[in-house]
Amino acid sequence: ACASPWIAAGPPTPATWVAVVLGQAASQGEALAQANLRDPVAARAAYAASRAWWAERFSGIRVETSDPGFDRLVNVWLPYQALAARLWGRTGPNQRGGAYGFRDQLQDVLPFLFLDSRLARRQIVLHAGQQFREGDVLKWWHVAPDGRTGLGQRTTASDPHLWLPYVVARYLEATGDRSVLDERLPYLEAPPVPPGAIDTVVNPSPSRETDTLLGHCQRAIGYTLARMGRHGLPLVGSGDWNDGMDAAGRQGRGESTWLGCFLYDVLTRFGPLMGDAHAAEAGRYAAAAVALKAAINGVWRGEHYVFMFDDDGEPLDRPSVMTAAWPALSGAADDGRGVAALEGGLRHLERQDRILLVSPPFDENSNPYPGRIAEYPPGVRENGGQYTHGATWTVDAFMRLADQARQDGDAEAARHFAGRAVECWFKISPLGKTEGEALAIYGLAPHQQPADIYDGPEYGGRGGWSWYSGSASRMLSAAYAILGLRMQDGLCRVPDDLFAPKGNLAVRRLVVGGVVHEAPRHDAEAAGDREGAAVLP
Repeated sequence: ACASPWIAAGPPTPATWVAVVLGQAASQGEALAQANLRDPVAARAAYAASRAWWAERFSGIRVETSDPGFDRLVNVWLPYQALAARLWGRTGPNQRGGAYGFRDQLQDVLPFLFLDSRLARRQIVLHAGQQFREGDVLKWWHVAPDGRTGLGQRTTASDPHLWLPYVVARYLEATGDRSVLDERLPYLEAPPVPPGAIDTVVNPSPSRETDTLLGHCQRAIGYTLARMGRHGLPLVGSGDWNDGMDAAGRQGRGESTWLGCFLYDVLTRFGPLMGDAHAAEAGRYAAAAVALKAAINGVWRGEHYVFMFDDDGEPLDRPSVMTAAWPALSGAADDGRGVAALEGGLRHLERQDRILLVSPPFDENSNPYPGRIAEYPPGVRENGGQYTHGATWTVDAFMRLADQARQDGDAEAARHFAGRAVECWFKISPLGKTEGEALAIYGLAPHQQPADIYDGPEYGGRGGWSWYSGSASRMLSAAYAILGLRMQDGLCRVPDDLFAPKGNLAVRRLVVGGVVHEAPRHDAEAAGDREGAAVLP
């Protein structure tokens, strides 16, 4: 019985029971002992124990909606994929040997603030110890046998270090656990990236200099604030979140609008959380955020924000889901521009069953030339396909707009934005892509959130990279945003309008920490609703 969260209520009852044992142990003898499940009673007991373990692991939040497919993904398969394939398995590129990605696993722990905040805390502390004295971090690294940092990649990428204060701010808001800021960790030392190169592989050593986690976060923010460009935006270096844009800023002058929005979010969220002892530093962050907001809105071009500027100041100006979603999501957009950028961008990027990262794709003749993103075929991965964990930010952006509209008393706009959020979530998901003839095109399992859905002329709709994918965590976080759930001081806050219509999705029942929230409805309707609902482990 494979140790995974099966959806079925129990195993079938065939004439022959087959037990397949997967796992590992410290020695061959222990492995053989654990694998010896020839006894049917022992096999069934192990299977039942495995199911019970997973059920307990994901029991904190359970939702029942009008769509059983949504329920199965949110209750079981997305958290399982995030935990097993990313936080434990680390099955992605550069990580197949067990390496951590600085940005990757920090993104992945965010939905676990709802399910297991201790996991998020451990990840934060681990990542803080991968920062150089200068403020940059290892983009990915292996843990050495003695527990110290082993081989890793040092780059001139512009965003990985900022994910530390970004996630720490959300951890503090969710848990109220300020003790994490006092964790003291050493910095790393290693040769810098050579002139003219964009990265180097290093085997760093621990520095004698240590600092609190708060100090590590401040150094990360300071590293970016010291590297601003002519338009007042952060320098992009060898790429921002979109690693494929690695040529635009190689000479140290290219700038990123998305990175400006991301930094704005960090400044406005992290500064107020630092406490009275750091009021002066918080004031500097607030002033920097004001200047940054003006710079971001200075690159507004009537219906969109410029995507990026290259070293010569030339705009790479094409629709991008990141610059469509993040001005609204971060709050950096001036009045009305967040909505215009999001909806305007999606007019170019949204398809019937997917949402693209950029459009049109780049190629070898693109001018300005963006970098290795142009080496992918058109419509594949970042180069004009659905790069899922980027596309998911549209969901969060629409839900932020819905919340703002609700606060402003505009119920109609709030319903519209919430409906659009749900529509985007379903387009991005595997739901509806694995039935009938659609499966022959899509080609992946229905329970795994893929990293990619291609958009090329001969392979449009084909899924890619199904098991490795940080998109599982992002889809889970986006689903919690649709439900309106929010963690604050260790408690999950359930919104008053939980059962209000959300496009085609209706919430019928939510269990949070053992507390049941159930939509009022007639008995006959309730009985009909339960038919075909997800059977949870």
